[in-house]
Amino acid sequence: MMRYAKAPLSRYAADLSKKMPAPGGGSVAALMLACAAGLVAMASAYTVGKERYRAFGPRARRILTRSLAIQEEALRLLDADVAAYQSKDEARSISVPARVCRLSAETMRLAREVSRKGNRSLRSDADLAVSLARLSATAARSYVRVNVLHLKNSARYAKLLNELKRLS
Repeated sequence: MMRYAKAPLSRYAADLSKKMPAPGGGSVAALMLACAAGLVAMASAYTVGKERYRAFGPRARRILTRSLAIQEEALRLLDADVAAYQSKDEARSISVPARVCRLSAETMRLAREVSRKGNRSLRSDADLAVSLARLSATAARSYVRVNVLHLKNSARYAKLLNELKRLS
């Protein structure tokens, strides 16, 4: 299996456009999450240490740390989504996009906070992070829903679907 998280972006984009089962939309949702988290980290980094944002500085530092962790996990989830699809592992085909959805919701909250309280020069980056994370959450939830519909015992996932609907 190809590991896209460490491969050139051009390779991922080329494979995405080919007639092959993976990578596909689930991994794109994870990539959007990684990009959103990266923008939150960047906006936070430009806030930390600035006198004008001193009151928000400690929180911006925590947001920076958390968004970098989310970005790292999102890249792992990109590859996990490809692997789940290729292996036809039903549980992973649901758990991976569900995790992307949850992390996307968290990233939206962090991005909104940085947009409101962080470095004004990076507000548009934080706002873009909100948009990317929202789109990632919506896409990931859609993939969970589609994958659940293919299961014989889809009713047991009703609670998960409701949770994800509230998040995105």
